[in-house]
Amino acid sequence: MKPMVDRSAYAIGVVGRLGEAILEALIGCARYGAVHVATRAPLSSTLGKLQPCPLTLESSNAAISSPIDDVYCCTDLRPGFHGRDRAYLRATAADLPAIARLTRAAGAKRFVLVTALAPLDQLSAPERGVRDEFELALVEAGFGTLVLLRPADSGQPASGNPLERIVLGMGNVLAGYLIPQSMQPLRPSLVARAALEAVESLGPGTHVLNAPGIRKLLKLEEQPGWLRRRAKGKDEG
Repeated sequence: MKPMVDRSAYAIGVVGRLGEAILEALIGCARYGAVHVATRAPLSSTLGKLQPCPLTLESSNAAISSPIDDVYCCTDLRPGFHGRDRAYLRATAADLPAIARLTRAAGAKRFVLVTALAPLDQLSAPERGVRDEFELALVEAGFGTLVLLRPADSGQPASGNPLERIVLGMGNVLAGYLIPQSMQPLRPSLVARAALEAVESLGPGTHVLNAPGIRKLLKLEEQPGWLRRRAKGKDEG
């Protein structure tokens, strides 16, 4: 494995609160000397470590020019309401075969896929295998380490519609009573921490982490309720 400052990360689909948290965690991570982020068009950056990379997945000439080590890909995330992530490239599950091909060609050895699932969908998602042919394309691409991270969806609204926010808020309250603690959504910063931790601690092979597995990775289940609430308060600060 390369020394910390010699490793590079590639982020794609980092939109919304979760995508923003992952990108922030990558920029603040000492193990990466460069963080490349897929954008919809050329973009300047005020951070030397952050390197915007225009990418058009539909183009037959699409390519990633910079050598990369680790890929952090988010699919089907809702863009943020304030539009701060408008310049970043959104990714869907159907884009995964192309993303796998392009990142492997750029030298990527480790791949983390973050797919937020509704809490109830966590119950039907396979605990060890892939969910569909798109995730299968990642397995077949031959990454040394492949992590399929499936956090519970926080229900972030897709728009600023007040009625939609009220309905989603009521749904989240009900979910808090009906869904077990292990299936409850985590804050975006914790999911981002789990993504970076998984690359370092899980090693070679394919690893599937649903919501309970993410909590176990972060050692949240080992903490009593009062300590979890205290940790959550610190995270909010």
